[in-house]
Amino acid sequence: MKSKLNSPFLQMYENYMLSKDHTNKNKISNHWNVFQENFESVILDTEPWKNFLRNSLSIGFNDSLFNFSNARFRKNTGFIDGWELRNKHNFRDLVEENISDTNENNNNLRYLNYLFAFCGIDFVINNLQSNIGSPPKTYFKIDPNKHKKYVNKQFFCNNHDLGDIYHFFIINNHLKKLLDSNSTTLLEIGGGYGGLISKIKHSYKNIRCIILDLPETLAVQNYYLNLEFPNSKFLYLTDLINNNEIIFDFDFDFLLLPFWEIRRIPSKLLNLVINIRSMMEMTKDMINFYFENINRTIKDNGYFVCINRYEKNNIKLREYPFDLYWKIIFSETSKIQKHIHQLVLQRQKKENTLSIGKALSGFN
Repeated sequence: MKSKLNSPFLQMYENYMLSKDHTNKNKISNHWNVFQENFESVILDTEPWKNFLRNSLSIGFNDSLFNFSNARFRKNTGFIDGWELRNKHNFRDLVEENISDTNENNNNLRYLNYLFAFCGIDFVINNLQSNIGSPPKTYFKIDPNKHKKYVNKQFFCNNHDLGDIYHFFIINNHLKKLLDSNSTTLLEIGGGYGGLISKIKHSYKNIRCIILDLPETLAVQNYYLNLEFPNSKFLYLTDLINNNEIIFDFDFDFLLLPFWEIRRIPSKLLNLVINIRSMMEMTKDMINFYFENINRTIKDNGYFVCINRYEKNNIKLREYPFDLYWKIIFSETSKIQKHIHQLVLQRQKKENTLSIGKALSGFN
């Protein structure tokens, strides 16, 4: 079966098989220890991937399927448990491509109009997702009185993609000069299906992007990003094994690695680390593991964008192990999710007198 695979499925399969037996399940929280043991069979079944943003392949990291994801925690909601469907290898569409639910469409349009006001119409339109993965769609047109350049053009949006646009705006607003550099290396920890990193890469083509995640989620990112960037240079665990740490000197667009390989990233390599809404679902040991390596791999004056819940499952943002070498550049409750806090931090050579934890003590 493997011999019949084409790109990117061949790379997805090879790298998943290399990493699956090395995954330390003890480091993974109950929230994420949910993928079936034979996930390689999911990769081999190539047909459902065309619609992965509307079926159970993207459960857990696709806000547009939020109700199907949360059905495992909330019984009698009327929604099917998408995690159970994936474990049963059931990849039927969970939602229609053209969203028919009036309430959902109205919510998406309210969200859209808020982003128009907050980010600007051009920024939102320029960063809308493509049709890769067949995402659910709320269609809209721009009022010609607001922006004549988009007259007679139709666009679509959905909840998850609008969230990615919002987070990209926050990052872009504070770190545009860094992103525009010709020598920036970025690390995203927990990249979902690749929506945010794709927006960054489309806008800043010279950035080298490293993604660390679970082996199963890396397979999804591999699929999405390869279709989104068909002419880009991709490197994987196979390349790290063949070339060792010298790989980090290579010219690449994307380097996709299982989370434990952060230990092999050279010290002082990274200009920017991003984590959006996934540390809050990790164990304390896993958070400590990441922070130890973030502190080691970030360059002096490098940045850390940390956007996470104030508290979830007894994991509190103010108790994250920030050391005293981080300076707050931006700190604010999210405009779109009041239980989320947004931090942009810069690495300093000298210790600060105020810890990040104390600075966050006034927030709930």
